[in-house]
Amino acid sequence: FTVGVALFKMPLGSSPLALVLLTLALALASASLGMLLGALIHTSKQADQVGMVLGFVLMVLGGTLYPLFRGEGLMAVISRLTPNAWGIEGYMGILSDNWGLAQAWPNILALLAFAAVFFTIAVWRFKYE
Repeated sequence: FTVGVALFKMPLGSSPLALVLLTLALALASASLGMLLGALIHTSKQADQVGMVLGFVLMVLGGTLYPLFRGEGLMAVISRLTPNAWGIEGYMGILSDNWGLAQAWPNILALLAFAAVFFTIAVWRFKYE
């Protein structure tokens, strides 16, 4: 964000608090997903393969290439099952549509819910040695 503002005069929306909270929630969900993968995968080769496939699937379904979550039908519903969609929609809302914290709360809470689910499963599946 600093580079975007400094070099490209990128607007950060009207609510810096919403931007910070969304970013922290997305980072927590991402870290928890990484912990989940670490708890489920046994070798570095599996991690490479699963990480690559999961990255592409989340990229496509989550709306990184095209915002499926803004559409209608089955693909919009499936897109909402990814943390990417909630994060991207939140950033689009805050940065482009001037959402405040009240409008960003559903996205922040959804990302925190993803983080809680991923973390809970990771702790449950982790093998302490």
